[in-house]
Amino acid sequence: MRTITSQQIHRFFINAMVADALGVPVEFNVRDTYHVHGMTGHGTYDQPVGCWSDDSSLTLVLAENLVHHGNPTTLMQRFVAYLQEGDYTPLGTTFDVGSSTSRAIMNFIKGKPAEQSGDRSEYDNGNGASCVWPH
Repeated sequence: MRTITSQQIHRFFINAMVADALGVPVEFNVRDTYHVHGMTGHGTYDQPVGCWSDDSSLTLVLAENLVHHGNPTTLMQRFVAYLQEGDYTPLGTTFDVGSSTSRAIMNFIKGKPAEQSGDRSEYDNGNGASCVWPH
C-alpha cells in the first residue's frame, strides 16, 4: 500500500481550490459558451479574482473535522460557522450555498441531530447529502 505524504495532501488542497476558483466566475453558464484562459474574477457571483466556492469551503470544513477527530455533530457545527459566519471562505462571506446543503445546515440549527439533518431523497445528492450518516 502506498503512503500519501503531507506534501501530497497539501498539493491536493491547493490544486483543488485553484481549479474551483477558476470555475467560480463561469459557474452555471451554459457549456461551450465560455472559455477559461486564466484566473479571472467577478462573473456569476461578482467575486474578486481567486475566490473559491462552497465546494472548497465544505472540503476545508470536512478536512478540519477529520484532522481534529470530529464527529457528525462537530462537522455540522463547523458547517454552521461556514454558513452563518463565513468561516472557511476566501473573504469571510458565504456567497454560494447549494440548496441541499443549506437545508441540512438549517435542519441542524433547528435542532435535528446531525445524523438526520440531510435530506434522504434520491434527488438530494448535493453536498448536503453528506449530512445523512449511515446507521
